[in-house]
Amino acid sequence: VEVFSSDLESLYNFTGDQLGAYFGSEVITADVNGDGLDDVIVGAPMYSDERAGFLDNWECGKISVYYQESSPAKRATALFKSYSDHILGTQKQARFGYSMTSLGDINYDGYDDIAVGAPYDGPNGEGSVYIFNGNASGLVSRPSQVLSPTDLGLSNIKTFGFSLDGNMDADGNNYPDLLIGSQESSFVALFRARPVVHISPVLTLTPEGLNLDEKNLRLSDGTMVSSFQVDLCFSYSGRYIPNTLGIIYTIQLDTLYTLGSRVLFYNEGAADEPSLRQATVLPKGEQECLSKTAYVKPNIVEKLAPIQVSVEYALENSNTQQYELEPILSYSSQSMTSKQLAPSIVVGSEKLVTLNLHITNAGEDAFQAKLRAYIPDGLQFVRIENVDSLGISVTCTADDTNNIIICDLGNPLMPNFQLPMGLTLSTDEVLGDKDKLDFYVIVTSQNEEIEATLADNERNLTLSVEVQASLRINNASNPEQVQFMSEDSEDEIVVREISALDQIGPVVEHVYDNHAEVWWPLYDSKNKYALYVIDVKPDSCSVPSDLENQENYPATASDMLYDPTSTNSRRKRQVTDGQLSTKLQCSFGNCVKFTCEISQLLPGEGYDIRIKSRFWNQSFIASGKARIEIKSSILVNVKQMPYAIATAPYPSATNFIATTAVPERPPQGQIAWWIILLAILCGLLLLFLIIIALWKLGFFKRKKVDYETKQESGEGGATAPRPTGNIRLLATITTVSACCMLLVFDFA
Repeated sequence: VEVFSSDLESLYNFTGDQLGAYFGSEVITADVNGDGLDDVIVGAPMYSDERAGFLDNWECGKISVYYQESSPAKRATALFKSYSDHILGTQKQARFGYSMTSLGDINYDGYDDIAVGAPYDGPNGEGSVYIFNGNASGLVSRPSQVLSPTDLGLSNIKTFGFSLDGNMDADGNNYPDLLIGSQESSFVALFRARPVVHISPVLTLTPEGLNLDEKNLRLSDGTMVSSFQVDLCFSYSGRYIPNTLGIIYTIQLDTLYTLGSRVLFYNEGAADEPSLRQATVLPKGEQECLSKTAYVKPNIVEKLAPIQVSVEYALENSNTQQYELEPILSYSSQSMTSKQLAPSIVVGSEKLVTLNLHITNAGEDAFQAKLRAYIPDGLQFVRIENVDSLGISVTCTADDTNNIIICDLGNPLMPNFQLPMGLTLSTDEVLGDKDKLDFYVIVTSQNEEIEATLADNERNLTLSVEVQASLRINNASNPEQVQFMSEDSEDEIVVREISALDQIGPVVEHVYDNHAEVWWPLYDSKNKYALYVIDVKPDSCSVPSDLENQENYPATASDMLYDPTSTNSRRKRQVTDGQLSTKLQCSFGNCVKFTCEISQLLPGEGYDIRIKSRFWNQSFIASGKARIEIKSSILVNVKQMPYAIATAPYPSATNFIATTAVPERPPQGQIAWWIILLAILCGLLLLFLIIIALWKLGFFKRKKVDYETKQESGEGGATAPRPTGNIRLLATITTVSACCMLLVFDFA
């Protein structure tokens, strides 16, 4: 095949590699790799595949694809690339490549597609036409569709695909159609292209690694299990397609595990199942999502095999109204997607993992049967599991130098014998330099085995490695409550000159058990001192400029103790309604920040940050509040972890410490003796006046009943005697006297 320029200058030559193959009997051009340059496809319909035996595959046919060189520098020396693609026919005497045509971009994916005829292909030699799609790397060697007369429900058609013509829109749906001719049958068929949709599924599993020791889901029976989130989103695109599209999809859990499903979907109020099948309608240009919770069954045996979640989807037949032809799923859109969720271990967790194996001898006696498990660095063999009750002797030894565990399974291992066993390993030396651990397990014997059954003798397993950090902040205020106005009355305020730290107020200390940024309420809202800092520990904490300029920082040891002594002068203080309590927290302008850095914090270690201060008494007296809550806050951020595994985002934590300030109640003085005497005399006088008033009203002259006379005469029955007037008088006088005395004392 010779390539000429427009003025008939020879530019390139393609030469076949087999005599009599009719190389070049059919030539077309199409941009199958989407680089904007036409590629050359050459047919050789009489080509015979010598590799399969000349007589077994003679005249099967072949097409060759030659790609233009896109680099200007390379085009100066060679117009076409140094390599080419070749696709062979699959049936002898089919004459694949006898006819070809360019279809244009039949699926609107940006790459040209072609049709190739094989007029003597098929089970009865009636002929076939193959559709090949292009992509970024060139022509896809696997056909996306094969057309034959049986697709039309016709028989007695010969040489189907003898001639082809494409890249024409016969029905006006904006997709190119294809004409296929059958020379011996004088028959022509029109194949109309259906609208092509590209479905984009996005499957996400959260978290990507599963720690089976973390139980975060409670089932209806109260059992706690490990769970993960399955998020599936669909969207579709295409040219000249409907505005809505119906699809049917199935989500299947744990598809790689053949002994049943270890994972179920959590369906509250319904039965939990390992699969989910649903239908939905997708709006064009939008994403439709589904989120489901799945969990691992409790007490599963196989814990290291990854959990694969698979999704199968297909178009749902629907009435497309103005669209006469139903859309079809693009060949490039796979009808299935999957993602694996691998079990994981946490660096430094010091736990054991068990590699569960199920070995079956499906043949005759296996002599000197051995298991070899290649384990990664950081794992140590501990023991064998689940073999004591099997009635056979299984021994394992560890070769720590080569990281191999070798187990003798029996000599011989009996036919049809099933051996479930586990290898328990310690993970306490996993360094965290890799994000996964790879295992390789193989079972061998001295028996010869056919090659077709060797594949199931070995397995590769992967265990994810995670780095987790959790922060806990312990804190305390010492004391939790302080008092101000130590020597002031409730309605007066102190005006004093501060000459020593012990005149400021009581000592307040906030202790944080961690390393962090601490925000300290040094000032109140009026920029007056609130908690006057006198010491910060550890010394590695950076000191704000406010404290560097502050006198007496850090304070001496004697100043850390509270011994209030001062000479006070007083003036009146007014307390208005609505000012009984307040909170003093960090806001703009009244806090300073301490930053404390720690080079390394080992697991389980703590770190104390102590900020000691003096409670500024006068500021709180002047505030006019009866109760004040003062808070300091802390922010802990992990900035770096000594592992190669990505752990972003790093954990953080916040907390606060509150100290309550309340006023002291002024001391109660002794009552003067003359006040007490005056109160007694007033009480007696009041009592005398009451008695005189009662006497004038005749209270003491009421008629008395002689109960003894009545009882002797039998009158009155057994009625109990009533109190006499004198007794009533005594009770009344006593009560009134007590009330008078209470009134007088309360007034005093």
